[in-house]
Amino acid sequence: MFVIGIDGGGTKTIAILVSSTGEIVAQATGGTSNPNSIGIDEAKNELLKLVHSLSIQNPKAYKNVVSVFAGLSGIESPKYKEEMKQILQNQLPEIAVTIDNDAVIALFSGTFGEPGVVQISGTGSVTYGLDSKGNRHRVGGWGYLIGDEGSGYAIGRAGLHAAFLEKDNRGPSTEISTLLLEYFQVKQIDSMIPLIYGERARTTIASLSKIVMLAADHRDQVALEIIKYQSQQLGEQITALIQISTFQLEGKIPVVLTGGVMNRSDLLLNDIVKTLKDHGINQVEVTVPKLPPVAGAVIAAFQAVNKNLDKISFQNRFLEDYV
Repeated sequence: MFVIGIDGGGTKTIAILVSSTGEIVAQATGGTSNPNSIGIDEAKNELLKLVHSLSIQNPKAYKNVVSVFAGLSGIESPKYKEEMKQILQNQLPEIAVTIDNDAVIALFSGTFGEPGVVQISGTGSVTYGLDSKGNRHRVGGWGYLIGDEGSGYAIGRAGLHAAFLEKDNRGPSTEISTLLLEYFQVKQIDSMIPLIYGERARTTIASLSKIVMLAADHRDQVALEIIKYQSQQLGEQITALIQISTFQLEGKIPVVLTGGVMNRSDLLLNDIVKTLKDHGINQVEVTVPKLPPVAGAVIAAFQAVNKNLDKISFQNRFLEDYV
């Protein structure tokens, strides 16, 4: 028995063909499949190219696919969701095809298909929850002009702000300034302006979160304060979601931390957990998943056809094969 799992993010899309043991028998990577970024027709073409690649790599396994699950960014529109589903259904008639948002598969990568809360922190940030009754909840994720607290963008922007405050003699000295000069290969802070205010300003600024984290590793106080504040903001978002009156989940609530920023969860985790506890939220189990979000899509695909998986053996085999 085989399924196809697809993770369609803002910058790239990953499709994998996987057995119920966790063996990856085909894998393909392409560009973004977000229809809001490239248009619905291009997004559909991207999915088709990836699925076709899987079929070429392993025709035998492809013929035995029983389910497809795609977690895609930018498909809030019911029209987009239906069009994306139909394009896959046409390729794989009589197969269970499910299209959902990318937050679902990020959650499932940590809960193995169970309800819980996921905090995604990459270029942007969003908090998403699925409760025991199937109700869905969301906090944040409104974009960098409005929020995206705790995101790579928010951390990077705060680092830039600190550097320019120092230049203007309005803020304390910080190693962030030196690291930024090295990164952009310029001699003056204000020489960074044309390099920041470009077409890709959002992603450029988000990438600077690594600079702030490096300064934090060196115990720079300004950097540490930035990380602490942004971690607290993530904790506030998770708190807000759990405290929604209609969010129903008994026992310990799984809280999954994913996204590029969480590659440095060692810097953020303590303040996230402390913020939750400060709000009286103690019944949580906070984890950073070993599995990538695309594995969450695979788990959801098997779940759609009521196939139970052995969690430990599936995870171990999947991680052996995943590139």
